[in-house]
Parts: sequence; structure tokens; C-alpha cells
Amino acid sequence: MDSRLKTIYMQEELSFLHVLMDSADFNDFLTRFYLCERVSVWEARIISETRELRIELKKKREDLEAKRSQQKALLKRLDKKKRELDKKFKEAKGLLSAVEKDLRNAPRVTSRTIKGVKISCFPVARPYAYSDTWLAPRRGHRHQGCDVFAARGTPCYACVSGRVRTGYGRNAGKTIYLYGDSGDLFYYMHLNGYAVTSGHVEAGQVIGYVGDSGNARGGACHLHFEVHPDGGRAINPYPILRSIE
Repeated sequence: MDSRLKTIYMQEELSFLHVLMDSADFNDFLTRFYLCERVSVWEARIISETRELRIELKKKREDLEAKRSQQKALLKRLDKKKRELDKKFKEAKGLLSAVEKDLRNAPRVTSRTIKGVKISCFPVARPYAYSDTWLAPRRGHRHQGCDVFAARGTPCYACVSGRVRTGYGRNAGKTIYLYGDSGDLFYYMHLNGYAVTSGHVEAGQVIGYVGDSGNARGGACHLHFEVHPDGGRAINPYPILRSIE
């Protein structure tokens, strides 16, 4: 086809009629006619195949464009999904950090028996500070417990499993009484608030929060912690707290 077009272009006009009229004799005419017919059939087939190929190419191009559009839409959805997953991953990472922090600050539940009193965990979440102030002078009485200093709102844990009830006193402020399953009684005083107000609790469960209620108002926030074996007279809680840290 390229050769035919080139020849037509170079000779300005070249038709089958010209080819036939240039025959030298009748035999040459028949030969040329036969060749022209063959060329016509061949060219017709080439043109038909070319047309079919162009139609097929157009269809494939349209299919590719459709697939490209689908891929763009898919990539857009995947990008959106990736942003959502990145956000969820960031949130999950933050939750994990919070859980790890809580685990670091959570009390170690492991039973110790000191002076006949068995407790399972320290009553205040870290960080905290305390010292032995047993029988230290107070206005009108002597100190009957141990003050554990911590920031306002620091969780207070049930040092044993047992039953709780709440109360309020002018001096003690917001108080939780923890009646241990073993029969021992524990006081949590000067609380900022309660996590539970009644019912049974497990050792290590948050039951209240450090504060400065009662006569501790305006002073450093702390938990006044008392231990009463078998519900009787108070004993020094300091050795008990030291044993469970």
C-alpha cells in the first residue's frame, strides 16, 4: 500500500485505465487486467483489514481509558482508606500509650501479711510520697494513720477485696470505709471524690481519688490511710505500706 501511494503521488495520476491502455498487445492487456484485478482485491482486503484494525484499536483505546478511570477512582478510594487507617492507627497508638501508662502506674496485686494484716496492693497510684507519721501530734489528738501525698485526682485503689461504704466527717472529709473479706477495716480519708459508693470491690480496683476534703482543705492533697485489724483499734500502717510497695 505504501508503494502504491508513493507511485500515485510521484506520477500525479495513475489509474487502472492508464495501466490497461499502455498495453503493447492483447496478451499484455490480459496480463495487465489480471494483475490489476489481483491488486484491486489485495488492496480491498488491506483496506478492510485496516478499517477493522482501526475499529479494534479504537475499542481497545476506549477500554484502556475506562480502565484508567476505574484505576484513578480506585486509587482515590485507597488513598482515602489509607488516611482513615493512618488516623485509626494514630488513635490506637495513643490508646496503647495510655494503657501502657496505666499499666506502669497500676498497683502490683500481691498479698503481704504484716502485723497480722494482709493487703494486696498499695492504696494510691504513683507518683506519691509518704513517711511514718504514726502518733504524730495533731490538734486535739495523735495521728492514727499514714498520709500518702499525691496530686489531686490521683486514683486510690482497694488494698484488699471487700465491701465499701462512703461517709463524710468535718475532719475526715469524704471517706471510704473498706471492710476487707478477711475482717480487717481500712479508712480512706480526705478524698476528692468516689469511684464507687457501695458494694463489693476487688483488690486493685479504683474506689476513690486523692483530695483535700475535711480539715485538710487548703493544704497539700493526700490520702489519710488507716488500718484497723479485725475492725478494732488502729495500728501503724507505715510498715504495711512499705511491705507492699
